[in-house]
Amino acid sequence: MQTTEIPPEYETFDTIDLKRLFDLLRRNLWLILLGLLLGGGLAFIASRLQTPIYAASTQVMVTRTNSQSPVSDVTQTLNAQQIAQTYVELLSQKWIAEKVAERIGSEVASDQIDVSLTVNTPIIKIQTEDPDPTRAALIADTLVDVLIEQNENIQSGRSSSAEENLNLQIHQMEAQVAAAQLELLQAKSDAYDAQLQEAQDNIFKTESVITETKAEIEKLNNLGSVAWVRYLLGSRQKGLNTLQAFLDKQLVEYQAMSDDLANNPLVKSDPAYAPSVQVKMAELGVQINDTRQKMDALSQEIDYLTPLVEDEAISKAIAEREDFLDSQETLLSLYREAYTTLQVSGNLPEPADEVVAKENNFNLYQNIYLNLLSSRETIRLERIQNMPNVVQANPAIATEEPIRPRTLLNTLLGGLAGLVLAVSVVMLIDFLDTTIKTRQDVERIAPGLSVLGYMLPMPVSADQTGPYVGHAPRSPAAESFRLLRTNLEFIGVDKPLKSILISSSNAGDGKTTLTANLGLILAQGGKRVALLDADLRRPTLHKLLGLSNRVGLTDIFRGAATVEQALQPYGETGLSIITSGGIPPNPAELIGSVKMNQVIDELESRFDAIVIDTTPTLVADSQLLAARVNGVLLIVCAGKTHTEAVRATVEQYGRVGARLLGVVLNNVVRTNGYGYSYYSTPHYYHYDHDSYDGQEISILSSLPWKRQGKSGRPNDE
Repeated sequence: MQTTEIPPEYETFDTIDLKRLFDLLRRNLWLILLGLLLGGGLAFIASRLQTPIYAASTQVMVTRTNSQSPVSDVTQTLNAQQIAQTYVELLSQKWIAEKVAERIGSEVASDQIDVSLTVNTPIIKIQTEDPDPTRAALIADTLVDVLIEQNENIQSGRSSSAEENLNLQIHQMEAQVAAAQLELLQAKSDAYDAQLQEAQDNIFKTESVITETKAEIEKLNNLGSVAWVRYLLGSRQKGLNTLQAFLDKQLVEYQAMSDDLANNPLVKSDPAYAPSVQVKMAELGVQINDTRQKMDALSQEIDYLTPLVEDEAISKAIAEREDFLDSQETLLSLYREAYTTLQVSGNLPEPADEVVAKENNFNLYQNIYLNLLSSRETIRLERIQNMPNVVQANPAIATEEPIRPRTLLNTLLGGLAGLVLAVSVVMLIDFLDTTIKTRQDVERIAPGLSVLGYMLPMPVSADQTGPYVGHAPRSPAAESFRLLRTNLEFIGVDKPLKSILISSSNAGDGKTTLTANLGLILAQGGKRVALLDADLRRPTLHKLLGLSNRVGLTDIFRGAATVEQALQPYGETGLSIITSGGIPPNPAELIGSVKMNQVIDELESRFDAIVIDTTPTLVADSQLLAARVNGVLLIVCAGKTHTEAVRATVEQYGRVGARLLGVVLNNVVRTNGYGYSYYSTPHYYHYDHDSYDGQEISILSSLPWKRQGKSGRPNDE
């Protein structure tokens, strides 16, 4: 199976360096402990300043009957547990707390009351809190009383609503029944009066017909014989003809007056003429109407007499009128008898249709009214049988000890929070810190570039000069330089390292200190070693070694001295030094000159190894020398040099074709069992050396750290 290799620069992101994490926590242990103490202390103080809160609890049981109410509502479908849950929600309302506060006479907040339902039971658990334990128990008991009252009000309110609805319907129905009854009585009275009036009218009409019939019989009797009837008929016809002629004359006269009124010129010329004519026409019109009435009377009499001119006609007419009179008298007696019966009984013989409808309507309203009364009584009975029972299982009991604040728990939690916060701050600072701290950091940002050695703290007195390894040859720092020497020897097996350039990304990373101590440690190995201070901008090598800088590299460039004359032996160590000399105005041109190559060539021919101190890569001097020497040794100050600076340095040397030998990690301390860690705490480790039985023993003690002063000089030169 084909596998994909993970580049070395990404490996550190996939794993957690437990050693580094442990070392990070160990070095910041004081901050972590401070966070722990501050968190716990603040939590303790805050707990002590809080007002103690006591709790009281009680239990309420909810039960209900199985009877079914005729009034349908949602509570009938709920069991006791569901009703209890409903009451839990009710007790959580703010107005309940206000009602309790009103009862006990002190303020009660909603957050002082905690109501819950016991699982799978209709038991409600009530817990109250208050600074006063007695008042906490009083609040709990009062809350139960309020719940019982509200239960009764809810149930009675539910049935009362139905009762009120029924009472309203009953009241309305009573009015409708009364109205229907009045309408029925009025209908009966009207029907009775109508029938009584009808009977009276029938009697009156019949009496009138009888009277008229008797008058006709008497008139027929007065006519006498047929001859007389004929005489009267002829006389009436003549009179009718006379009146007709008189009427025609009147009409002609009336027409003449109308024509005169329409055509006579006097109507227009004489204003009084037309009114006088109109008056005459009116009088004539009255006379014409009178004549016509007389003619109508004669016509009627002629019509009456005409059938009687025949023989026996009068006697037949009299006989018919007498028969009709008998029938009318019989009918009159029946009418009078019915009228008398109606007056005596006061009841209708047959109810009218309107009376029947009114009576049916009255009976309907009366039945509805009786049904409503029955429903109201049923609801009153069911209200008593169907009301859920709310019973307090036990009286409220207050706790003897306050439930808040929990000082011990709060202190532990505060300490834990402070601890977590402190660790988080430490890890955040470490995460935001982009400086190089460990060997893994170097290997991550510069793959293929390894750490060849470490520079441990080298404390010296203020008046002490020279390389530290010369004063403490058996110190851990000296041992670290020997390890570096050995690693360089292994690197130079195939290609000897005659010239080594010491470089750094920034000033103050310790390249001058490395140059001096590495040169001396190489000389202690039996080699002839020359140190060359090629830092023509800020030279410090002569200060570190306590040498004069009157004659140096710049004097060789000027031809004022030879290499031989510029070399200064450093005691009997086999170490020689060429200092920088005076600071020139054009150091880059001098470093990149042919003369510089000649100086290096001459030193390589005379010495086994040359260690060159140069400027940081911030300027181009070191890059000009990097391609000329056999190798470049890069020093990185742990906790100070940033990864981007080192990455840029490596890239710069790669562009000029320099041979990077490796990295020396400065500002580190040796840890028991964990290798080396970077030097960041405000203390440094001082090594005292005593002799015991011919063997040197390293005594590690912690001294206050000072960048400068009598306590020592750090590795930043």
